[in-house]
Amino acid sequence: MLKPSARKLAVLILTGALYCCSVLLAGLVLYLMLPQQQQAVFTQILNGQALLLLFFFCLGGAVVVGAVRWFLQHYYLPVEKMKADLSIIEKINLNYRIPEQGGRQLRQLIRSMNRMGEYFVQEHRQLQAKIDMAKARAEYEKNTLAGLIDELSDGVIMCDLYERVVLYNKKAKKIFGTRQQFIGLGRKFNKIIDSELFEQAVAELQRKLAGNFAELEDIDYCFNLTLDGHLINISAVPVFVGETTLNGVIFIARTAIAESSPLPAHNPNKEAQTIMATGVKTPAQSRFYDFDILTDRQPPELLNRPLLNLSFTVFDTETTGLNPSGGDELVSLGGIRVVNGHVLENECFYTLIRPNNPIPIAATLIHGIGNDMVAAAPSCTDALHYFYQFAEDTVLAGHNVAFDMRFLKMKEPLTGLLFNHAILDTLLLSSVVHRQQETHHLDALARRFGIEDPFARRHHALGDALLTARILVCLFPLLREMGIVTLGQALEASRNSRYSGLEY
Repeated sequence: MLKPSARKLAVLILTGALYCCSVLLAGLVLYLMLPQQQQAVFTQILNGQALLLLFFFCLGGAVVVGAVRWFLQHYYLPVEKMKADLSIIEKINLNYRIPEQGGRQLRQLIRSMNRMGEYFVQEHRQLQAKIDMAKARAEYEKNTLAGLIDELSDGVIMCDLYERVVLYNKKAKKIFGTRQQFIGLGRKFNKIIDSELFEQAVAELQRKLAGNFAELEDIDYCFNLTLDGHLINISAVPVFVGETTLNGVIFIARTAIAESSPLPAHNPNKEAQTIMATGVKTPAQSRFYDFDILTDRQPPELLNRPLLNLSFTVFDTETTGLNPSGGDELVSLGGIRVVNGHVLENECFYTLIRPNNPIPIAATLIHGIGNDMVAAAPSCTDALHYFYQFAEDTVLAGHNVAFDMRFLKMKEPLTGLLFNHAILDTLLLSSVVHRQQETHHLDALARRFGIEDPFARRHHALGDALLTARILVCLFPLLREMGIVTLGQALEASRNSRYSGLEY
């Protein structure tokens, strides 16, 4: 896909070629229509005034090309950019304003549209206030229920019939979220218990539901689970649609004879929670539920699933340099999950990584990570194993992600891991939805979408991952407007981006 400047040059060249062809064709037709005697006179004039005719021919071509160039510069290309800016205002950032550009009339139109935008902002605020009031009670009841569940002394996990986690509380995360298992929305419950136990619970609940309706008050299924050497008693109770249709299962860890062993001090998941608590502006209440998962009945084929119904791991890395093939290595890795179009700020991953070679001072000046900070950090092999578990069964995403993936792929022979996930790049997707824009770097996208940087500075792996996740969610409605709805369509559009050939 050509840049705006390249497209403008191509149009000018095509215009010049069409002008030459049309003038020559018109001259040839006129010549053939003349009688033979007048053709001879015409030929004599051409031979005598060839230079003068060539001059007027070139002058006419320059006038035509100049006129087309002026039209492109002052109207066509600015209108194309204005269309993209209007999509941002409509779908993402109501406070965004269209830069004044183009001819005088177009600039006047843009000023009028920006004034209209201010009016719509005021109207939107009033309308939003009414909507917020209408939703307040339902939201209050939902959050109250979620808060009560979150503070229960028993661990609670709700799953749909596809074993995907719909809801969990802090106690469940404490019991099940060990170093080997990452509990999270949309994750498969079989990462915590065997699918056979899940299927037994579902079968037993369905059997009881098919029996006497009077037994509904006592329907449950109990079993014991040994986790990290500790015995946990679990009760499974049904989630209904209608009166007796099973739609999901709630697992309640009623008692645990001993708490799960604490994680090592350098464990990525634990470090991530510390960073999220101190360095990121998180909402007052973390999101531990997503009931949209219960109604998700999309086909299992990944490429055919809508982007809004997928689970993503958005990640970023910091390194010793920009040349992975030349020996540069990872020094930190951060990731955050996006499920059903929601950024789950409480489900994140971060770790420092101990490289085999010292970190150059030039790299430290960029990301702030020095050799003393990584001295006790996990090795690259351990860190990538932790991250692989965190990102399992998700689509990987990042900004200019080819760079980060190159570091991961370079370590595959050493770690034995195969990062064969589907991959989306916000750089490529931005160039698809905003092909008229000259820049698509992370800071420009954040400003365009009105997103605040979650960290005080850039070049922090977790902070950049969180910023990229928010940008990814903003791109979804713009992609949908272009007819790009599924993962397969997004991957195909990315392959056609002018940036898709970037290699590291």
